[in-house]
Amino acid sequence: MSIFRNVVLNLKTEKECERAINLYKEQLSSLTSSGILDAYICRLSKESILFFATIDTEDNAKKYLKRLGRLSQK
Repeated sequence: MSIFRNVVLNLKTEKECERAINLYKEQLSSLTSSGILDAYICRLSKESILFFATIDTEDNAKKYLKRLGRLSQK
């Protein structure tokens, strides 16, 4: 059974939003080797991003959410 997760990041500026998208794209190949089956990025507004992914296990889903949380702090 696969796990589905979605996360909305609300950032302060459009520039921060672009930076987060670029960081996510850079890390995408390492994410696929850690249980991510499908991953998508959707821009909701100038300052908001929706990430959604299908993940192989609950444990890997928790790791994925931690990584996304770190993206918003960088």
